[in-house]
Amino acid sequence: MSEVKQSIEDLRYVGQAVSNSQNFTEFDVMQDITDVLFDQYKNYLQYDSSLSEFTNDKKRFDQSANEFVKDRLVYSLVGSRLMSGIIWFSHKTNQNINDQHDFAIRTCGIGRGMGLSLPFMELSISDYVKSSSIAVETINLNVKPANVGAIALYKKFGFKESKNQDDPTTVKMNYSPKF
Repeated sequence: MSEVKQSIEDLRYVGQAVSNSQNFTEFDVMQDITDVLFDQYKNYLQYDSSLSEFTNDKKRFDQSANEFVKDRLVYSLVGSRLMSGIIWFSHKTNQNINDQHDFAIRTCGIGRGMGLSLPFMELSISDYVKSSSIAVETINLNVKPANVGAIALYKKFGFKESKNQDDPTTVKMNYSPKF
């Protein structure tokens, strides 16, 4: 968790660099999600068309915060006490794949358009890899082909496209951490 705290300054710097001084918001990252932040994200789902257009989050978040985090490691990006982004990891052991680490990121509200996605991803992935009790060789995600902004972001971070045999309607991307 110390890595998360050390990198908060990086996120603050990025936020400050892209904001004018009158509208500066500090952003913090926490490993977890509170009930309040969870409910704020559920509220964003009602009004943010891109969240419902490109994700299955309405179904995924139709549960309590405690149920959501049961099989996931969650990182929250918070600015001015508002949910600004969420990243979660899930881990599965599969007969065909030794260990599968899945990843998802969403930015919302005041976290959008601030240039925070890349440092938020780096911070969270680094902390996840370093704190995982199971070796993390590859992190996987699925994204809808129409979500070109997200695909570009993932490629910029270092994710590579691969064939998605499970669901041909999505693009599967993989990342091999080097932390």
